[in-house]
Amino acid sequence: MAGLAGYNRPDRERETRETICDVHRDMYQILKQHDPEDESVKELMVKLEQAFKMAKSMNAKLTQYKHDYDVDFFNKEKMNWDWDELKGD
Repeated sequence: MAGLAGYNRPDRERETRETICDVHRDMYQILKQHDPEDESVKELMVKLEQAFKMAKSMNAKLTQYKHDYDVDFFNKEKMNWDWDELKGD
């Protein structure tokens, strides 16, 4: 996971705001303190890496939407949504 090794945020930074990536970094630092051969730690590291990649992808997509945003674009996108899936039915 790029950019995580040895990174510890100051407490003052944690008090002001946290992003999803900050939380992932904190989780990584906690897991790194445990036995890397433990199956639970291995499994959590894989899931954490997936979540970190998903968050980076989501950030890129939201940034794209922010720059490309207009009402017509949003309405066209909204028509393509699977509303049943979003509602959880």
